[in-house]
Amino acid sequence: MIRKCFVLMPFKEPFNSYYEQILVPAIKEAGFEAIRADEIYSTRPVIEDIRKEIRESAALVADVTGKNPNVNYELGIAHTLERPVVIISQSIDDIPSDYRHYRVITYGTSELSTLGNKITNTLQNIEERKPPIHLPSEQTSPAWGFLLPIKLLPNTADTLMSRAW
Repeated sequence: MIRKCFVLMPFKEPFNSYYEQILVPAIKEAGFEAIRADEIYSTRPVIEDIRKEIRESAALVADVTGKNPNVNYELGIAHTLERPVVIISQSIDDIPSDYRHYRVITYGTSELSTLGNKITNTLQNIEERKPPIHLPSEQTSPAWGFLLPIKLLPNTADTLMSRAW
């Protein structure tokens, strides 16, 4: 069975070219099948497909260049679900302090020839993790305090509303 690698990145040039020419071959070389949200064809809402791919993929690659809000939102979902993510960016300044403690592969447009090898090597060394069947712990998830009432308390709506005020 081929393991999937879900790629989070902007859907515009030059990122589309990077995906086709660098990421897809690098991910394949590492033994994964690359997929992006714009390659999913279904009738469900897009975010449901994205959540499903994040949850079910063996690994993810996220290009956070330019601080794209969609990429950062999806990366937050991946971190909440404790999924292994290879973060790449053209600038370390695009990495918010919230996840600057994670390893990041930085690349410049003059270094594209080495980017693929770095992604392949990192993916080959990823620890295989299944999606958690438990809630993430307080230590690993910033959303833990909000997830706990949803899962464990009978009157979730009242609990959430009381936290909001």
